[in-house]
Amino acid sequence: YKLKKEAQCFGQGNVLTTTCIAVAAGYARIEDADPSKVKATSDQINKAKAKIIEMLEDAIDKVRTSTNNIKVILVGGGSILIPVNECQFKGVEQLIVPAQYFGQANALGATITQASASLDEIISGDQAERFNKVEELKK
Repeated sequence: YKLKKEAQCFGQGNVLTTTCIAVAAGYARIEDADPSKVKATSDQINKAKAKIIEMLEDAIDKVRTSTNNIKVILVGGGSILIPVNECQFKGVEQLIVPAQYFGQANALGATITQASASLDEIISGDQAERFNKVEELKK
């Protein structure tokens, strides 16, 4: 939420972000973002792009259920950070970036994040104590 205020590419901040990298590299066009405001060398931009690709490939590898290449759909804000037309991604059969759902995916992701939770607790004792504790945790 502080991106426009703190990122170099918007001209107000000093933080070099992945958005700045995508804008400076020319594969993300964002209103009010200026590639000339980004204080990074072409070598730094290329290294950052390589790291972004590596991180995406690692994430894809973690969700694959087999060794087969898979179709990947990138949506939401993070999808503009990926140089989709510049390279082939390891483990990916087809990469789809449906631009028309950009905003909706962000809204859905934010909603899921706010509505989800997890709880871990070790319960010891007899069966009745465990049952009572489970019922208490459900509340």
